[in-house]
Amino acid sequence: YPLSWAFLNFNHNIAPFDDPNVRLAFDYMIDKEVLVQGALWGQGEVTATPSFPNSPYRNSALTARPQDFDEARRLLAEAGYEPSDINVTFKVTTNYPWHVEAAQIMLEWFRMAGVNANVVQLTWSDWLSQCWINRDFDITMVNFFTLWEPDFLYYSIWHSTGSFNFRSVQDSVLDDLLQQARENTDSEARVALYQQVQQRIFEQGHDVFLWYRNGSLAASNRVRGLEGVVHPNASNLDFSRVWLDDA
Repeated sequence: YPLSWAFLNFNHNIAPFDDPNVRLAFDYMIDKEVLVQGALWGQGEVTATPSFPNSPYRNSALTARPQDFDEARRLLAEAGYEPSDINVTFKVTTNYPWHVEAAQIMLEWFRMAGVNANVVQLTWSDWLSQCWINRDFDITMVNFFTLWEPDFLYYSIWHSTGSFNFRSVQDSVLDDLLQQARENTDSEARVALYQQVQQRIFEQGHDVFLWYRNGSLAASNRVRGLEGVVHPNASNLDFSRVWLDDA
């Protein structure tokens, strides 16, 4: 099935995650390559942006931050925190077992940095209720599949009024860029704007992008036409040319 991408989410409504330096500090606590190996058994690829690899809107200049505990502590100090001042509950859903694995790995890195952290495992319905609807979390993570069109992807998740902005991101610079991109009909200008959007998200540490997870398909040997089932956007499925061979 299609590629999916996962990201670590901060609740922007609460301290200390209303401070970009704190969010960036947590980014520096994570070794993304090790995370892909540990949580996905290597069946994925680190990314610093949610735009798919073949998207013309992708800002390929962005690369994932390396793990650097010294830089993490420096950023926390700049924000006015000692690591031990921070108490974090990481809520994760058992609907995605690899998210549970990832959360447990990241938890150890947070503790290595000096942060007080624990993991709470939730059913999918409880995760939706607590994190998505009530925004009752410190840190969480989720993945998306079919948000490939740039306005749908970036406006819905990162605009302050976006329908998928469950982290309560409020960034006037980002809002302005997203509105410009939504209204602009020039394709080259839109590409440049969405690349600026990705740069802004990355610089402010609004979320931490973790990986693309490899997709796979399994079917009976009677099924034909699967080679074209994944749309070129790497996100949608098209079964219009799939058939069963009765021979």
